[in-house]
Amino acid sequence: MIHLPEEAPTGPVTYLLVSHAADDGMSGSVGALWVSGDGQRSGFVASPKAAWTGSEMPRDHAAALERGWTPETIFRYWANTHGDQDRLRFEPPGTAPSLDVLRRLLTIG
Repeated sequence: MIHLPEEAPTGPVTYLLVSHAADDGMSGSVGALWVSGDGQRSGFVASPKAAWTGSEMPRDHAAALERGWTPETIFRYWANTHGDQDRLRFEPPGTAPSLDVLRRLLTIG
């Protein structure tokens, strides 16, 4: 599941990898929250292995946009969430050369 703006960015994107801690102590990739270099577009790319947990983040992202949050504000909010948040872990920001590269990284990761 991918929440994309009408026009996906063509340049570099900054992203936050998100993982989930399960009751059995195991964890896994949920996906990545991303924002375009100009801060005008953002979304969430869910990991193929996280169908359930990964589906919540795009809904939360879309709801924030509907409430008037900007893509950059949404990203900054989660980027300032250090460590665990409701069983989700947010890694420090990274940069990918494109959204397509980020998608491929999540597929093989």
